[in-house]
Amino acid sequence: TVVPNGFLKTITITPEKMQNIENKNKFIGLKKEDEVIMNNLLEDVPYFSEQLKIDEEKLKNLILRFHVHTIWRNIPAELNQELFDKVYDVNKVNGIEEFRNRIKEEILSSSALESNNMFYYDAKKFLLEKLNPPLPEIFLKKYLLLVSKEKLTDEQRDLEFHKHSDMFKWQIITNTIQRNHNIEIQEKEIEKSLMYLVQAELSKDGRRNISDEEIKETTERFKNNEKIMQMLFFNLIKQKLTIFFKEKFTLEKKEIPCKEFFQKNHYCLTE
Repeated sequence: TVVPNGFLKTITITPEKMQNIENKNKFIGLKKEDEVIMNNLLEDVPYFSEQLKIDEEKLKNLILRFHVHTIWRNIPAELNQELFDKVYDVNKVNGIEEFRNRIKEEILSSSALESNNMFYYDAKKFLLEKLNPPLPEIFLKKYLLLVSKEKLTDEQRDLEFHKHSDMFKWQIITNTIQRNHNIEIQEKEIEKSLMYLVQAELSKDGRRNISDEEIKETTERFKNNEKIMQMLFFNLIKQKLTIFFKEKFTLEKKEIPCKEFFQKNHYCLTE
């Protein structure tokens, strides 16, 4: 029964991801149809906020009741043909050597995505320094005053302008490239990207039996989330610009240590 002003959601809980021992222990040893009451999430507020899609501040004041419908247990599998068939379909991978090679290929593929990400930001840095397009400073400062949630002093406005100047310059550069070289994002590309995102979201805890209702609900929730749709559009533009830059630039391959690679890539993601 849902209390007034309450809500009902179906989610997957992974106790291993909880930070608080007491909260984690409440979920260990449960059986189907058991219930758990939680009225103090403590340091697990961010985890449940992500799972429930509820603002952290709001979540701190809520009492949550969980009803167990299904229990999944992750048990380490033996390295045998049964595992290979489950992971890659029947007879797609035969033997442990092929299995290891397939995993190696997937790791290389993942690293290629991260390498492209680093390349994009290297290209961005290069073009910003080389082109350095002039900005309509007076207009942009007025724009910052207009969109700011708080009233800015002249000094704060100038500070915000300098902080965002590279962003404005990059918009000018990329908009010009897109316009002059007909780089566009089609509706079907956004839908395909959204489908991959929904699949990744629903299967991130190793789940396989995902209902059509969950897929539909998650898809609609993502479609109505402006930030998610903007992120999808930005990533598609970034992918097309990366391809364009690789076609137009003279590239020099460089090998760097793994640790340095991931440190640089982390900087690119958080820049």
